[in-house]
Amino acid sequence: MCIRDRNYAEHLIINCFAQSSSIIIGLPLIIVYFFTDHLVAITYINMGIGTLVFTRVYKAVFEVSWLTAFLKYILSFILSFITFMIFLFIVILGAVIIMKGLGLENPFKPV
Repeated sequence: MCIRDRNYAEHLIINCFAQSSSIIIGLPLIIVYFFTDHLVAITYINMGIGTLVFTRVYKAVFEVSWLTAFLKYILSFILSFITFMIFLFIVILGAVIIMKGLGLENPFKPV
């Protein structure tokens, strides 16, 4: 078990390392995108590589089992997704309110 707690900056560094490792390992798959029509399969493979890399990093850093590291990755992924969706909703809601305030009901509709 991990004895000491980490501060916010250390968590940022850990996640930056994991993300950059995932990108570097998955980078050769970009070449495959140009030569195949199976883009969804390649995307799933790339997501799997990212999951394995993050799990390995979390296991090494937090000194936990593979299952605990995997569950921590899934939890952080879900929380990041939810946070992004809330932020996106607020931005879109703000844009709609501003457009209505300016009298633009549908800015894409021809005048």
